[in-house]
Amino acid sequence: MSDEPVTYSPYAYEIHEDPYPVYARLRAEAPVYRNDELDFWALSRHEDVLAAFRNVDGFSNSHGVSLDPSAFSPDAHKVMSFLALDPPRHTRMRSLVGKGFTPSKVAQMEDHIRTIALEHLEPALELGTFDYIAEPLRDDDGSICGLTVAALNITQRRLAEDTLRKTEKLALVGRLAASIAHEINNPLESVTNLLY
Repeated sequence: MSDEPVTYSPYAYEIHEDPYPVYARLRAEAPVYRNDELDFWALSRHEDVLAAFRNVDGFSNSHGVSLDPSAFSPDAHKVMSFLALDPPRHTRMRSLVGKGFTPSKVAQMEDHIRTIALEHLEPALELGTFDYIAEPLRDDDGSICGLTVAALNITQRRLAEDTLRKTEKLALVGRLAASIAHEINNPLESVTNLLY
């Protein structure tokens, strides 16, 4: 054990590079962790996460799943999709959406998704440097592309870190679609993976 108390911020660059030492310390030293600066609690032990996941009366997503204060509200479902809904509304929406994201359907879309992603990112990467805020990637019709909209909706600090990671890991873009389908079809595993 370290003499310093364990600290956890999902926005810390170190967490994105190698979260596992911090996750291990959270499980050992602070299984129910409080981050006062970002105003959130985190559960780090599998049994606690599972119990919270199953306790829809005690734990809710109704205000969203983002720590960003501008995204946390009773209307979060209007901008965040069904992730900001609780059962039974979430269950109903998930069953509808899930039909379009089965592993086989996503596999059929993989080449097209990869092509779109590379169409937008390759020109920016050829420049050697790019700034999503100053010059957002645009579709052929001039509208800001979906890849950029996602980046613009997060804080500046997160954007800078996210952009760096996305650039470094461009080779993994093609796996995004399969990953999304897996998370939709395995929500409990997705939640526990975040903590382990």
